[in-house]
Order: sequence, then structure tokens, then C-alpha cells
Amino acid sequence: MSKALEHSQGDWIRADENGKSGYAKAVDRAALIAVHCKSGYRSAIACSVLERAGFKNIANVVGGLDAWSAAGLPVTTEQAIEV
Repeated sequence: MSKALEHSQGDWIRADENGKSGYAKAVDRAALIAVHCKSGYRSAIACSVLERAGFKNIANVVGGLDAWSAAGLPVTTEQAIEV
């Protein structure tokens, strides 16, 4: 099972089940990074980890994809890209 961190321009970075991706060096630490998961719990943890790693512009999608969908906001499915 894998999770993903979304970064600017709608691209995705895959992380393994332990939250490790090896891609953190490839992402601009000043770019807006919106982090989400299904319910919002894991994304809050991920935001904390990203802050400690030096990322400055992080947005947690509170309530996760469940809340996003319940609000009637658009959802698209895309494949992850390698960076």
C-alpha cells in the first residue's frame, strides 16, 4: 500500500507505508505542498514531518479526502509520477 504527497502543479510523489519516498530532495521546500489522506489524521502527521524537514509552505487538507468529497468538491484520479 502506498500513500502520496501532492505538490505544486498537481503532481504526486509516492511514499511507502512508512512515509518514506526518497524524493524530498527533489521538491522545492518553499513551494506550496497540500497534504491529504483519507480522513486527515495521517496528513496532519505528514505535515509535522515535512515542517521538521524544512518545508515552509504546507497545507493540511483538514478532514482528508472524506471531507473534500462530502463538500462536493471535484475529485480526479491520476497516476503518480517519478521525480
